[in-house]
Amino acid sequence: MKLRLRGETKLSQMTMYKKYIKRYRMPFSASILVLGFEAFCDLLQPTLLALLIDRGVAMGKLDVVVHYGFLMIVVTAIGAVAALTRNVISARVSYAASHELRRDLFDQIVKMSPTQRLEFDQGTLMNRLTNDVTQMQNFVTGLMRVFLKAPFLGIGSMIMVFRLSPEFAVVFFVLLPIMAVLMTLNLKYGFPLYIKVQESVDALNERLREFFSGIRVVRAFNRFGFETEKFEHVNAESAKRMGRAMRVLSIFGPSMSLVIQLSVVYVLFKSRLWVTEGQIGLGMLLAFIQYMLQFLFAMMIITRVFNLLVRAKGSAMRVSEILALVTDEEPTQVFETEKKTFKTIQWQDVSFGYLQGQMILKEVNFTIKAGKKYGVIGGTGSGKSTLLQLLMGFYSPTVGSFKIDGEAVSLNALKKFRCSFGYVAQDSFLFSGTIEDNLKFGNPDATTAEMVEASEIAQIYDYIEESSLGFQTAIGRGGITVSGGQKQRLAIARALLMKPQLLILDDSTSALDSLTEYNFRKALMERRPLITTLFVSQRVSSIMDAECIVVLSEGRISAVGRHEALLYGSSIYSELYDIQLGKGVSYDESL
Repeated sequence: MKLRLRGETKLSQMTMYKKYIKRYRMPFSASILVLGFEAFCDLLQPTLLALLIDRGVAMGKLDVVVHYGFLMIVVTAIGAVAALTRNVISARVSYAASHELRRDLFDQIVKMSPTQRLEFDQGTLMNRLTNDVTQMQNFVTGLMRVFLKAPFLGIGSMIMVFRLSPEFAVVFFVLLPIMAVLMTLNLKYGFPLYIKVQESVDALNERLREFFSGIRVVRAFNRFGFETEKFEHVNAESAKRMGRAMRVLSIFGPSMSLVIQLSVVYVLFKSRLWVTEGQIGLGMLLAFIQYMLQFLFAMMIITRVFNLLVRAKGSAMRVSEILALVTDEEPTQVFETEKKTFKTIQWQDVSFGYLQGQMILKEVNFTIKAGKKYGVIGGTGSGKSTLLQLLMGFYSPTVGSFKIDGEAVSLNALKKFRCSFGYVAQDSFLFSGTIEDNLKFGNPDATTAEMVEASEIAQIYDYIEESSLGFQTAIGRGGITVSGGQKQRLAIARALLMKPQLLILDDSTSALDSLTEYNFRKALMERRPLITTLFVSQRVSSIMDAECIVVLSEGRISAVGRHEALLYGSSIYSELYDIQLGKGVSYDESL
């Protein structure tokens, strides 16, 4: 399955991050200007020291020593102010840019279609949203603080050495080609290795996420040893890749340091006669050594830049893969503010498959009318849940279309009806927080009275009332602190609190006993008589009182009708009825 990217081809990373560059270019430029001024102050110090020694100390002139000493203090103070200013600007820019990038990345992930989300493990999405953005943030922070200072110091130290003595400058003609080769090799071999490191971290995160999500199953089957082996395999592979990358990257820093230190030794060896013969002063020699050390510092910083550049480049590529996706969703605010109503929703020759050529639903034609009660039943894998996911706009039909009130609608137009749909999934999910937090998830302005009513209809109010904290009772992540039936009833109450026009129940009463489910359906009819309902279930008892029942078989609509008609007109329905309930079982026609 190929991901759709913006444009015909994948956009360059520079284009992908253009808006961030444009927004922060002014403070970034200010930081670089201040950083350049700071570097200039650093470059002045060795020259001032040389003048202090050669013209003051060597000549025994105290006033000259005081003069140049005072200048060194002033230059140091100015450099310190510049450094402080640079740190403040760089911190603000890097954190603001990373905050905005992380927000945009999160928004892009939220807007990804389920099909697009299948292309990425949850572990890699989390890693890109956290670690990769952090790597980019660290690079930008370093770039504004010290990285761009390195070229200033490197070039400036060479210029200052040329000014001191042309003989000293010869060493740079040997140094620069060696440095260029080392940096090129660093980037060439380090970048692919770091990409592999990031992939191994993704796998490690995904393994941990899967383990923590299924820890109850692991305990139930006592498979900790097996899971430990799986984790150790992924962990060992991550450590192996990290070690290989670090070994390669760690070669270049010491290599550069060795080359520069040998250059300093060479100059000291050559200049021993120049000092004794008076060709150069001791201060000039000390200045040269300091400039060489500044050059060494610049090269070490550049090496660090390349190491972080390797990581940041890999992270930027991974982040841009998400930013470049063409998502089908519109901004989420659309769904939060608009509430639409409908008279009819129609499936028109709808077919759908998750994979090309493998259709789950085939030529579905079906109409929902406002205020009616509908039921969908079928065996496992017949396409019941897929039918609802298309209705919710999670996927776009492969073939066919949806019509609302007789007009064909696009996928985004269908999604705008979500706030009018109360959806309860088969595997109900609750968020960590309180019962009130979960119930108000779809309606933050709901009152206590409304929460009580929704809870009573969903047959969960007795549990809430018996709890010492009531609606403030804590719920663990994913609803781990409540039973399956309580989780489903809380999810139903959450959907009812939205006051939806259409209530969609995707086998969401499967964990309820027959009496509780009966009481729920009866309360729903009595207290919400005008609500349109769509029950999807594998149990005949859950949908037998619906005004219209759709029987699905192998992705096709096998039969449509009321309970009595289907008992005689659909072999699939009658067989399910006989197996589950037996002949002669009655039902309440008032529901």
